[in-house]
Amino acid sequence: MVEVPPATATAAQVADLFGKKAIEALYEDTGARLFQVFNQGDDSCIEEILAAASGLTGPVLELACGAGRVTLPLLAAGHEVIALDQSAGMLELLGEHLRTPDYQPFAGAATVLLGDMTDFDLGR
Repeated sequence: MVEVPPATATAAQVADLFGKKAIEALYEDTGARLFQVFNQGDDSCIEEILAAASGLTGPVLELACGAGRVTLPLLAAGHEVIALDQSAGMLELLGEHLRTPDYQPFAGAATVLLGDMTDFDLGR
């Protein structure tokens, strides 16, 4: 049996401190801004994701996109991104980012959708 190391990401740390309900509240509309503060500057795995997407054609589908921690670097790297999340609050934050001068030039390459990743249809 392979031993899995304990989770060290911000969400895991919050869960350890406050319990699972605290994590669920962070993904709700009112907790989205607090979640963003917790994850600000977390660029773990971004290089790996950009490397994996390098050279691909067509859109990248990002499930549980949140406020855009992965979506925004993908857009800046020239990818079209379909960003799906079930939190309207998180998508509102993503929209705010897309309206900033840094990301506005890439906003046209983003399709932002509110939905459940276990039950969605892109219609294509």
